[in-house]
This record gives sequence, C-alpha cells and structure tokens, in this order.
Amino acid sequence: PAAELNLVFSKWGVPIGEKLKEKYGTDYLFYSCLPTGPEETETVLQDIASVLKISSEKTEHVMEREKEHFAYYYGGLWQSFYENNYLKYVGLVGNESTVLQVGRFLKKYLGAQIRLAVITDHLDESGSYQKKEDLAQFSEEIYYTGDVQEIREIVEGSDIEILLASSLEQEVARKNHIPLLEISFPVYRQTILSKSYAGVEGALRLIEDYTSAIAAAE
Repeated sequence: PAAELNLVFSKWGVPIGEKLKEKYGTDYLFYSCLPTGPEETETVLQDIASVLKISSEKTEHVMEREKEHFAYYYGGLWQSFYENNYLKYVGLVGNESTVLQVGRFLKKYLGAQIRLAVITDHLDESGSYQKKEDLAQFSEEIYYTGDVQEIREIVEGSDIEILLASSLEQEVARKNHIPLLEISFPVYRQTILSKSYAGVEGALRLIEDYTSAIAAAE
C-alpha cells in the first residue's frame, strides 16, 4: 500500500496492477517482459526516474557503470564468437514474457536467428489460444500451444540447432541431437533460488548458460 509505483512485467500482472491502482491510487508501468541487457534495463530505470521525479544524473551514473561492466565481458566473448560457432538457429518454448525476454536479447547481442517460438500462455477465458500480431516479426514461425506432444512435433519438424525450453522438452532435444537450455518451468534436477536473466548481471548469466550449452554439445 505504501508503494509509489508498481512495475508489471507480464500480461498476467496487469489485473493486479489495475486492482492496486483502483484500491490505493498507485500507478504502474507495464512491460511485456523483464529487461535483459544494458539498453532495456536503462529504459526501465529512465521510466521509473521520470515517474518518481528522480534526478536523471543518478540513473545515468548507475547505468554508465553497468554498461562498462557488461561491455568488459561481452567484448571478451566476441574474440572467440565465430571460432566457437555461437551463431545458431534457435527454438524457444515458454510463456510470452520469457520467450520475449530471452529471444530479444539473443537476437540483438548474440546474432541468434529465432526459427520458431512456441507461446504457451495465450489462453482467453474460454480456454482458446489468442494470437498476437505484434509477435509476428519476432520469429520466423510462431506457434500457440501448451500441448507437450504438439510441441515435440513442432521441434522435430524444424532445423533448429539449440532449444531453449523447459525440462518437458528434454526427450525431443535428445532425439534431435540438439542442446537444451532450460529457461522455463518446469525445470527438473536443478535448484533455483534467485537465479534470473534480468538486468545486466542476468544478461551475463544468460550468455554464460547459452554458450556453455552450445559448447557442451560440440
């Protein structure tokens, strides 16, 4: 109740944001997914600073430090990028916010070509999947389904070289002889407490996990 501003990073949070605004008069900012990488993180910070009337100098100081931190490690990766063949055809499976968060970053910073994206959470009140035109340019092929067997068939019929999905896709990844990076739930055989791909540190963690998954399959 004492918050000055709420942040919503998924369509599922919009009704909550609206309810809090109605009950407590607290405005909220909506984003389709969590920010990953320096540019998206800076945008969120600038938006917050603008709404809360925070000095831009403070956010600029923070982001300059974060950008330098990211550039140091990102620059080191590019020295071996082509040598290790990190440029891949990618398939993504998960809810909209996760797919957008991870896919946008991989496209922009690691040159990933998103060959297919399976969105698992576009259900309306009747239980039907609703397509969104604003996702049309995100991937060469967009699918809307939560059916495990259907997802397996989609992956099997593709030419992707790495799959970012959940543990439910382990079998199809093995069958297609491609690495699997588990980015969406459910995730088996891992303990996840505070791991996140959000922000600048999250972006570096994503790079580590993505390139490690590729290297392990070579």
